[in-house]
Amino acid sequence: WEKGGAVPLTRACINNPQVRHEINNTTATYREGDAEVSVLTRDPARWDLSLVEARNHALVDIINDAGYKADVLKGTAPRRPNELPGEATERGSEERIRALANGSNSHGSLWHTTGGDALNGDDMIRAQELRRRQGERCIRRKENAIQMAAFKRQEAADEILALNIDDDKLTGKQLDALIKHKVPSGHNQYTRMKVPDRRQAYINDIKQRPTPPRVEDPGDNEDDDDAGGDIPVPSIAETQLAREREAMWQASIS
Repeated sequence: WEKGGAVPLTRACINNPQVRHEINNTTATYREGDAEVSVLTRDPARWDLSLVEARNHALVDIINDAGYKADVLKGTAPRRPNELPGEATERGSEERIRALANGSNSHGSLWHTTGGDALNGDDMIRAQELRRRQGERCIRRKENAIQMAAFKRQEAADEILALNIDDDKLTGKQLDALIKHKVPSGHNQYTRMKVPDRRQAYINDIKQRPTPPRVEDPGDNEDDDDAGGDIPVPSIAETQLAREREAMWQASIS
């Protein structure tokens, strides 16, 4: 057991390269009774690293004062690149729900955000619902962007076709627009050709291909939720848990 590092008293786990050894400069606190306690009290390694760094800097300064160039020996303890969310410590607050939804799902991140909470607590459930809605918004925005790009290609092709220009008189820019409309994916192999070769590829091949289905202006499909701004934090009654409870209730009385 000792060789495997399974016994906590051996402290073998702290030598694992996946264990973080960084200074956390967060100012986050959590409530313990009526007192506000810094999360750093749960991170004693921070003080050890800070002490090593301070001693190193002090010794380097002494050597420099003696006339030597000791800056090459100066070291800085690693620091967290990003602060863990932790300023929102009030249970049920919008700040805490957003911090949980936007932060990592790791136990460390959840612990620093809440100061310790049950995974099935209301805040966790509301945060998961908010994260789900944010994910759905991202999907809708991506789909909207794809549709908008197709709509713009369609508009550009319609304008050129409405001019009734002979194929042999189409410019390189006009050929590009017509090719991109017919071949939305993989058109680079044609648009990189010289104009005469591009024109022949369009006349002999691309023009004969079926026209993509008509696309409506996706601007009409954008609702207020997708227009911008933060998604409202859902109440516990608006979560998946509440919907499942309602479905079970309806099933029991039907």
